[in-house]
Amino acid sequence: MQTLLPSQTFSASVSKEYVIVDADECGFNNGGCSMNATCTNIPGSRMCTCNPGYTGDGLTCEVPPARLIINEILANEPGSATSGEFVELVNVGGSALDISGWTVSDATAVRHTFAAGTVLAPGKAVVVFGGASSIPSGLSNAVAASTGTLNLANTSDSVTVKDTAGISVDSFSYTSSLASADGVSMNRNPDATVGAGFALHNTVSTLTASAGKRANGTAF
Repeated sequence: MQTLLPSQTFSASVSKEYVIVDADECGFNNGGCSMNATCTNIPGSRMCTCNPGYTGDGLTCEVPPARLIINEILANEPGSATSGEFVELVNVGGSALDISGWTVSDATAVRHTFAAGTVLAPGKAVVVFGGASSIPSGLSNAVAASTGTLNLANTSDSVTVKDTAGISVDSFSYTSSLASADGVSMNRNPDATVGAGFALHNTVSTLTASAGKRANGTAF
């Protein structure tokens, strides 16, 4: 915002200098930006930017709703121990999500039903393994399939997650191009990104799989 100069008549022998000072639009009431935004003063105006963890136009910034996606699938387990198959789910939203009673299915049948009280925090992952014997030691965000198997095919199959109303929350169908390599999972690329495609894990990072962790092996 600019300050208007006062009306002044000038003659050849009269001169005055004025300094135009830019007003700080952020100095009052956060510049009209949301209380969950950062106001940045710029010449003649201001810019509102939602703080990390919030989405919006800066004037309105809200916590994004919970959103569950299938992030990683290992259909072709190392060796022949089918208990090593797994499906990794990630809550990419900004709110906790109660997935009690939600199901994970392949193209044939329901393979896992989440137990009562299963809540997935924002930005966190949960992994369903085909069997408890293959859950890595120390991996705290993993469970064994409630039916005792995932039964994922190495040629072509699908993985579907449904809520308690039977509505599909996320689903992915794959072919042998993503399941033919022994011990190599398929992972969202970019990792944990809504709408991203799947790629062989060893093309996303140096790892062949990363159950319960980010593609680079760090914790969610």
